[in-house]
Amino acid sequence: MKAQQYEPVNDLYHQYENYKDASFTQRRFGYAQFSRALHRLQALPGVKCDSLGASVEGRTIYGIKIGAGALKVMLWSQMHGDEPTATMAIFDLLNFLTADDNNNQLRRKILDSISLLILPGVNPDGMEKDRRRNALEIDINRDAVRLESPESNILMNAFLEFKPDVAFNLHDQSPRYTAGVTHRTAVLSLLAPAFNYEKERSPNRDRAMQVCAHINNVLSAFIPGHIAKYTDDFEPRAFGDNFQKLGAATVLIESGGWKNDPEKQFIRKMNFLAFVSSLFALAENRISRINLEDYDKIPFNEKYLFDVLLRKLTYTKNDTIFTTDVAFNLNESFVPGRAGYKVTSTIEDAGDLSTFYGNLDYDLSGFQIEAGKIYPEVFNTVEDVSGLSYDTLYRKGYIYIMVKESPEGNSAVIPPVIIAPQDFDKKERKNYLIIGNAANFIITRDKQVRYVVVNGSLYDTRLNSGEIRSGLLIK
Repeated sequence: MKAQQYEPVNDLYHQYENYKDASFTQRRFGYAQFSRALHRLQALPGVKCDSLGASVEGRTIYGIKIGAGALKVMLWSQMHGDEPTATMAIFDLLNFLTADDNNNQLRRKILDSISLLILPGVNPDGMEKDRRRNALEIDINRDAVRLESPESNILMNAFLEFKPDVAFNLHDQSPRYTAGVTHRTAVLSLLAPAFNYEKERSPNRDRAMQVCAHINNVLSAFIPGHIAKYTDDFEPRAFGDNFQKLGAATVLIESGGWKNDPEKQFIRKMNFLAFVSSLFALAENRISRINLEDYDKIPFNEKYLFDVLLRKLTYTKNDTIFTTDVAFNLNESFVPGRAGYKVTSTIEDAGDLSTFYGNLDYDLSGFQIEAGKIYPEVFNTVEDVSGLSYDTLYRKGYIYIMVKESPEGNSAVIPPVIIAPQDFDKKERKNYLIIGNAANFIITRDKQVRYVVVNGSLYDTRLNSGEIRSGLLIK
C-alpha cells in the first residue's frame, strides 16, 4: 500500500492562531499600520527587507527575502489598494516561516528548498485611501506594458532581477461571485493566466495549473464547493499574463466572500493555508505529479449571488397586484474626512429571480412591499433626531425624517433612518422599486409592518432584530 503523503494544512488549520499577525484584525488598514507591522518583521531571523523604491506619493515599497533554496518563488499583493486580504496572510506566512516550534521540520524543508521574494502592498497610495488605483489614477494591473507608474516599474524590475520560477499574483474579488452555477460563494478563485489570446499551453502554464489544482484539492477539505476558477481571458496589459509569457509559472489567487466574514479573516486563513501547502508541495517536487484534469474540473466564477434577495413580494400599481422578487447589494466606500466608511445600497434587479441566490435570502410570500412613511414632526437638525426610539418608528413604518438644516460635509453621523430636507418631494418615496435606486421601503403583512429596509439593511419589527448599518442623507 502506498504511504499517505503528509499534508501540513491538516495541522496548521488548528494551529493558525499561533501565526496570525495581531497587527491586523480588520480588512482595512492604512500605510502607517502596514509599516509598523513590516518594521517588526525586519527584526525576525532570516528576513531581509529592502526598499525597492517609492510610490507616486513617496511611500516606500518593500521587497522581503527569506529562504535559501534553488527554486525561486515570488509573491506580490495589493497592487489594487482596496484588495488587502492576501497582504494580511503574507504577514501570517512570515510569522510561520520565522517561528521556532514543532513545525520546524516543515519550515526547514521550505526554506532549504525555496528562495522567496515577497512584495506586500505594491500600491501603498491606494492602500492608504482604500482605492483600487494609484495616485495617478492608473490601474497598476493594466500598466505592465507601458510601465508609466513607479509602482509598475518596481514590480517589473523586481521580477526581471529575481527571475522567479513560480509567481503568486494576489488579489481580492467581489464577495458575490459563486463557484459555478450554485449558491456557494467563491471563497478563493484560482487561475493559471493565459499568455496569448489563443490560450495556449506551455510548461510553466501547466505547472501553474497544477499549483491551482493542488490548492483546490487541499482546501476543499475545509471549504468544499467554495473554490472557483477565474476567467481565463487573456489581458495583454496585466502583470500575471505577462509574467506567464516571460516564463514564470504564475498563479492568480482571488479572495472572494464567506458568509458572516465581513473582515475576511477566515478567507485570510485560507490564503495562509494555500501559501504554506503550495510551498511545501513545491519544495517536495510533488506539484509535477498532479493531474492537469484536476484544474479543468474547477468551476468558473459565476454571478448568481446578491447581498439580499427578497422573494415573492406583492406590490400594487395602477390598482393591480403584481408579484416580484427584489435583489439589492450594499457597497462600502472610503470618504475622506470621515471616520469609517460610507455604505450605499442599490436595487440591482427585480422580477423572476428564481435562478439567483442571496446571502440573505427570504421567501416573503404573502407579504407586501410599500413605500415607507414620513414622520410627521420636522426637526431642526440631525442631532435633534437622536432622542427618538427607532424601534417604535420602524413598527409604525416611519423611515423618513425631515430636518430644517441638512448637515454639511462628510463628518455628520446619520441615524438609522432616511434624513430628508424640509422641502423633500414626498412623491420620491414612492419610487421605492426602481432599479439603480437605494433600497428604502417597508414590508407589511395583514396591514402590520413586519420589516423595514433602510439603505439596504433589513430590520425585523416583530423580533426587534437586524441592524440598519447606515442611514441615508437626501440633499
